[in-house]
Amino acid sequence: MKKIMILIAAAAMMASCCSNECRTVSLEGRWTIASVNGEMLSLEQMPFIEFDTTDHRFHGNAGVNIMNGDYKLEGTTLTFGEAATTMMAGRPEASKVEREILDNISAVTTATGSEDKIELKNNEDIVLMTLVKTVDLNGRWTITAVNGQEIKLEEMPFIEFTGNRFHGNAGVNLMNGNYSLSGTTLTFGDAATTMMAGEEAESAAERTILDNLAKVAGVKATENGLELLDAEGKLLLNLDR
Repeated sequence: MKKIMILIAAAAMMASCCSNECRTVSLEGRWTIASVNGEMLSLEQMPFIEFDTTDHRFHGNAGVNIMNGDYKLEGTTLTFGEAATTMMAGRPEASKVEREILDNISAVTTATGSEDKIELKNNEDIVLMTLVKTVDLNGRWTITAVNGQEIKLEEMPFIEFTGNRFHGNAGVNLMNGNYSLSGTTLTFGDAATTMMAGEEAESAAERTILDNLAKVAGVKATENGLELLDAEGKLLLNLDR
């Protein structure tokens, strides 16, 4: 009986280990490359990688150049084929990061993590790169609430993201500027606006929207759209498609 119990306990430990170590990581979607060789990245245009889980292909930007290739994932074992890249020159800092990323891609053997963060490791279990799930901002979003209060205007304010630029209508005036997105970290540059006068309700909403855009530090995807948050996680703006 004692021998049977030991065997059962050993089997349970192996199953538990496998559930943690052998479970397939979900790579689907677009990921910001947040760190390389233990160093957090802070570039104007953050590198990213996107996985096509149907064709087992990846593409992205390594810092300066576009990259693409194939990959193979079995459980947590991940290997990349040779990455093809464009051949553009870039700033020294971005070019250095790019070289490290491309070198590391060829050394990756393991991927572990969760639905929002993945660590890519080599065969010595050293973390080469950290990937953070990127929220998809692209397209036009209606600003439906400010500070948790629903907006009810005849012409609803909106914001549209393209590349690293945004434009839209804050309530009365047109607005535009640049933004930076790294994983779920989102910041806006100063918004340039037109200078038209409007009704009091629209003008009040506009002032709050512009003030809040300057405070945005993060973004969270929800079932209904996006939440823009400040540095402490306080809800500033709700965006819906």
